[in-house]
Amino acid sequence: MYGFTQDKHTFSHAEVKREIIQENIFGVDIEQGAVDIARLRFWLALVVDEETPQPLPNLDYKIVCGDSLLNRTSLDSPIMNVFTEYNRNKKDEDKITLNKYQALIHDYLNTSNHTVKDRYKTLISEIKSYFKTELEDKMRFYTRDEKKLIEKYFMYLNLSSNMKTLFDDKKDENNLSPKAQKDLNKIRKVIESKNQYANTVKYDKLYKNAFEWRYEFPSLLDDNGDFKGFDLVIGNPPYLRIQGIREVNPDFADELVERYKSATGSFDLYVTFVERGLQIVNCSGIVNYIMPIKWTNSAFGKGLRELVSNKTSQIINFGAYQVFNASTYTALQWFTPNSKELAYYELDRNLTTNEELGAYLNSLNDESKAIIKSDKLDKETWVLTVGDSVSILNNLDLHKRRISDIFDRIFCGLQTSKDDVYFLYECNEKDGMVYGYSKYLERNICIERGLVKPLLKGEDVHRYEHLSTDRFVVFPYKIENGKANLYSEKELSEFFPNGYAYLKECEEILRGREKGRFNIDGEWFQFGRKQGILSAEFEKLVAPDISMGGNFTYDSKGVFYQTTTVYGYLKKPEIKEGYKFWMALFNSRLFWWYLKNTGTVLANGFFRFKPDYVKPFPVPEIIPPYTEHLISTLCDYILFIKGQNTNLSDLVSNKLIFEYFERIIDGCIYEIYFGDHMKELNINIIDSAIGLIKPIEGLLSNEEKRKKILDTFISIKKTDNEIRNRLDLLTIKSPKVLKVIIED
Repeated sequence: MYGFTQDKHTFSHAEVKREIIQENIFGVDIEQGAVDIARLRFWLALVVDEETPQPLPNLDYKIVCGDSLLNRTSLDSPIMNVFTEYNRNKKDEDKITLNKYQALIHDYLNTSNHTVKDRYKTLISEIKSYFKTELEDKMRFYTRDEKKLIEKYFMYLNLSSNMKTLFDDKKDENNLSPKAQKDLNKIRKVIESKNQYANTVKYDKLYKNAFEWRYEFPSLLDDNGDFKGFDLVIGNPPYLRIQGIREVNPDFADELVERYKSATGSFDLYVTFVERGLQIVNCSGIVNYIMPIKWTNSAFGKGLRELVSNKTSQIINFGAYQVFNASTYTALQWFTPNSKELAYYELDRNLTTNEELGAYLNSLNDESKAIIKSDKLDKETWVLTVGDSVSILNNLDLHKRRISDIFDRIFCGLQTSKDDVYFLYECNEKDGMVYGYSKYLERNICIERGLVKPLLKGEDVHRYEHLSTDRFVVFPYKIENGKANLYSEKELSEFFPNGYAYLKECEEILRGREKGRFNIDGEWFQFGRKQGILSAEFEKLVAPDISMGGNFTYDSKGVFYQTTTVYGYLKKPEIKEGYKFWMALFNSRLFWWYLKNTGTVLANGFFRFKPDYVKPFPVPEIIPPYTEHLISTLCDYILFIKGQNTNLSDLVSNKLIFEYFERIIDGCIYEIYFGDHMKELNINIIDSAIGLIKPIEGLLSNEEKRKKILDTFISIKKTDNEIRNRLDLLTIKSPKVLKVIIED
């Protein structure tokens, strides 16, 4: 508009701004301070362009305070009767209609006469005080299970859905079975309780700041009183996990779960704002937020993904790059009621100023985006990436088997609810006793070895390294017939007197965990949760929850338990490939590349290895036994080298040797997935490696193993060795596939 009129002397920045502010912009925030600041910024935006001071516009009914997630009456419920109570016993000329109310708000916003303004405001407040605050449908206070019970009642008695009949019409109940009678009595008690709640909701703290969109913004209603919706909704919604909300305001948390389809799992509050935004835009409107993108691939995002699979039109993902000096990883995201495809962009540099951001946004073009058809999106995890990565992911996705088909359990570690009591540090063993430091008592204690288990934390687990720890966990359970049974206090005192004395010393704090949930005689010393108790004492892989690259290693004897910062992996019995092969796959560059392109980045480029991110990784249906044996042998080489205190050679470090063997493993993994591609380019290595890399399992002495590994390394490093030469050609000959993976 400015470009069209800038040569014309009649153009006024201030007038245009004033009209936009008064006629086009609305705002809602639950904090009055935010509302005041927004109004002030609008006024300042006008003042800087005024040649002579002008009266400031009224923003009282434009930028307002309220809880935009809660409203007593739905947007589509009838509104024509909302003035009935106000109009009662009034003369015709004093009665208010929808059109009169809309005109009254408009006149208030456009008058600069303070006397008239005060009169209008008083009348508006009087009218609004008569608006109905009761909910139109009290059924919304019932949980899904309770609604099913009520439907069952109507089925029993063949009644219409009239709440009155639940209490007044009992004549048809005589022929019901005792079970049906019991159900009906249960239903009546539920309804009595919920009716009391519904009748007092307008006074309830939960609805104190509920925002009634139609009453507060009447200019958005058509002549029939129907809500037309906004053309554009923009915002930066709050990022709050439901666990934190539930601790402070459990009623509000329950209301969100009941009201919003997007409120699934351990959801973040911003997902409900997306749903609310789509409810208040018109059929061609746009919702544009800056918010985290974690919902696209996290478990809690399933509800929102299902809701917006055909409503997400564009995402610009900032990833790990910082924009606006934000502390969280965010994205610009656009939603529209009907979207046939999603345009996805990824930022590739830091942006520190608005000018840099503007230049970047203006530089976006078709070549820098990926297009995902809406019919390819659903409630399952969304894989979003750009460039050559798209075709690589598509090729991987051709393998229909997944990690979830390989592993029976991917489990989190022990959750005690009081680690300072149960975890012992800097421990050593002597004569059947463990001596270690208790953080809770702030001193060393002595406890029976039979009552503790070796404990791993994330910092103890590193790729291809033998496991060791100086931590133990007090473990008051006995494993019997596949079940974890809590010791009785009598058993503890008899078998583990030192351990029992220690627990008794901590009894008060253990009983008080989680607001007294464990104040149970004979059970006060149990763990907070039973997760990880039964899965640890098996052969397994372990890996830290948060990591830079794969840090998987092998617990061959099932000795170690772990904290919540470590995951354990138990494969299904029918899976033929051994744990060493799967350890190599998880530690490979290919798997790390996949996680970086499908997972969620954390600070400093770390990623979470959550089961939801790991399980979708594709796995070929057939892995030749000779390939699996080759990779497992290379794992033996690396595990052995990392267990040595001295170098295998005076000329080269152990680190250089085992890193080179990791390169060979990576080459083998690439060939498992891109075999035809590598053979076509003459860069396949498995056939050559099988003839050269021999197992060390049968060798008796460490010296023999050292010699075998070093000789193999020296042979491969010769200039005419085919493995060496082909490894060096991977990025050169395969710039669109292997180079993308290796150099990411």
